[in-house]
Amino acid sequence: MLLLASLSAAQEVAVQTLVQERRIPYSPNVVWAYLSDLTHFGRHDPFHHDFRFTSTRTSGLGAAFELRHTYLPIFPLPSDKVSCEVTSWLPGSRVTILERTPVRLKWHTQSFVIVSSNDGQTVLRFVITYRGVPWILLPWRLWATWLVKKRMAEKLREIERECALLA
Repeated sequence: MLLLASLSAAQEVAVQTLVQERRIPYSPNVVWAYLSDLTHFGRHDPFHHDFRFTSTRTSGLGAAFELRHTYLPIFPLPSDKVSCEVTSWLPGSRVTILERTPVRLKWHTQSFVIVSSNDGQTVLRFVITYRGVPWILLPWRLWATWLVKKRMAEKLREIERECALLA
């Protein structure tokens, strides 16, 4: 009985939340102009390809799109289609999407939040919440977490570069 309980606990996968912030040298209006164009989720991204809106809305709560999602080098999984929907939209402040695959256990959310602004600069917070790698696979979990955080930092740098074109 104890062995079964141990195996069950080892298979449990906790939801994992990762957070990155960056000070971007542009006003919140410029940063929001970039974030509110949902096509940015498919640009310059090694994991997201073939962006296509699936709803008549192209911004705001309920806007939906799909992407082809690749997992390498983080996870050794084949690519698949993901359905994305805006689940939170506070103009000038926050956008959150829920990204789901046909496999029930594969999902994550991405949120971009304008935290503060000062002297024409904006602090942007990027939050990803997902079903993490099981603790029993600790080395893989640590490696995956490191790679996701690295991609998050790259995405924030991309936003800063793209805002320069909008300013």
